[in-house]
Amino acid sequence: VKMASLPLVNRVEATIDPDNKGLQLTALTVEYPSLVWTLEAPAHLGWTDAGDVKVEPIAVRAGEQRVVANFALAQKQLLANLVISAFDLGRLPKPLIPESLKLGGLVDAKAKLWGTAAKPEAEATAAWRAGTVLTLEQVAVEAKAHYLDERVDGTLSVSTKTGDVAADFAVPIVRKPGKSQPVAVHVKSGPIDVPGVAQAFGAKVPVEGAVSVKLDVDGTLDAPKPVLHAESTNLVVLNAGQKIPFDRVTFHVEPGPDERPVSALAVTAMGGLTQVNAVAPMTLAALIEAYLPVSTKKGPAPKPVSPQGREAKRSVPERANRETGVDWIVEPLLVDVQSNG
Repeated sequence: VKMASLPLVNRVEATIDPDNKGLQLTALTVEYPSLVWTLEAPAHLGWTDAGDVKVEPIAVRAGEQRVVANFALAQKQLLANLVISAFDLGRLPKPLIPESLKLGGLVDAKAKLWGTAAKPEAEATAAWRAGTVLTLEQVAVEAKAHYLDERVDGTLSVSTKTGDVAADFAVPIVRKPGKSQPVAVHVKSGPIDVPGVAQAFGAKVPVEGAVSVKLDVDGTLDAPKPVLHAESTNLVVLNAGQKIPFDRVTFHVEPGPDERPVSALAVTAMGGLTQVNAVAPMTLAALIEAYLPVSTKKGPAPKPVSPQGREAKRSVPERANRETGVDWIVEPLLVDVQSNG
């Protein structure tokens, strides 16, 4: 067998039950260069005239790597399990993974599905250890997720030599117009080495130092409230062989009174402080509506903004504590620069 330039050798042996309502799987082999997966033990697959299905645990192994799966459907109730142990990313077929990605490490994962076809529930955990990708080494990733009622919640943590990132989330995966769908995404990093990250993607930046980032997105899917804060206390810019140190750099973005993102950049260097404030030309809700349309319902008309209001938005306001219902404000980008150094 040859699929997508990938040579495979497959062998399946099974015996059909006398009543034609099942089969006994006795042999299964999947072989590709440098690796052979084989069936650990015989497994039975059965079905009934009522539509019920039962698949006994099917386990395949390749050295220390192991994958086990089972499935059952009885009286419209689902139950499925998948367990992956010590799956070696470095031994995946080369035609599937570009060598330039330098992907490696071991993956352990568990997934479970239950409930009905109309209302399934699922949960999954995964861990990637001793990972490598591009020039990054000793990558460790842990993830956990739960699905129910078209919503997913979970956690994610990533650790590398360039820095650590942790996140939790609870989000809908389908837009439901007219319904309030809560959104919560929180991401926080420790100091992330800027040159190290750039090098991982084959780029060079004239910067030394690390940046810490925090992102919080709350509210609803139709009216998300993103707040982003990035900060560094040791950035150094390289220019013509000279090193220009920055005592402190902060970048902050949050929704303004009319829900348009308001950003502030503050740079302290050589005894002086420079601030740049800006108001984005449209809201995040408008972007979501534009790229994830699900109905023909029109958003409310843009509200007029007075000259006094425009001037007030040149500074970073307190985060609004009320819903404005404004989705489609589209105005020119407002920028204000101040410096005392």
